[in-house]
Amino acid sequence: MKREILGERRIHPRIPMHLSVKYSSAKEFLVDYSNNISAGGIFIRTPEPAEFGTKVLIEFSLPEIPRKVKGLGEVVRVVRVARAGDSEKEPAGMGIKFLKFDLGSEEYIRKFIAKNAYPGNKSAPVSPRGADQEVK
Repeated sequence: MKREILGERRIHPRIPMHLSVKYSSAKEFLVDYSNNISAGGIFIRTPEPAEFGTKVLIEFSLPEIPRKVKGLGEVVRVVRVARAGDSEKEPAGMGIKFLKFDLGSEEYIRKFIAKNAYPGNKSAPVSPRGADQEVK
């Protein structure tokens, strides 16, 4: 209820994280840096975000995880120009919702989120449907 009152629609806590993220759409392959990550997705800082609804292949490494995380995401939020918020500045970029991962990546993300956002818990919710399927 509190989230609804404040206008907050996010259901997963975000962890500030500066990661190098490779991503590609049908048109191009790029590398930029994340601003934060959650069990449901990742925000990538970029001066030229993809259009809302664009499907992107993503690849990144998480600290203490033995291999790269690879998956498919969808652009669900676009910030074209940095704007001042109530207490922080929001960079230009795009919010990517996780859709599915390659084998094992969902578990790596779950463990990372559990360790950093849910201390004391052994697992955390991850929202992708069709996770742990081969991503092509």
